[in-house]
Amino acid sequence: MAISSRSANEGDAINAILAAVGYNFRRLICWLRLLLWQIIATLAKPRVNPA
Repeated sequence: MAISSRSANEGDAINAILAAVGYNFRRLICWLRLLLWQIIATLAKPRVNPA
């Protein structure tokens, strides 16, 4: 493996940013999953025709 030319502080900063991105991406996927279930549940409800 090649040795990184980045300093330790720069590598730590990049690691912290990537960890935050991964955390927020998981939260976004969870939120989208819940939204999709709500949309499916709304579309699956039987409609009543007021006649």
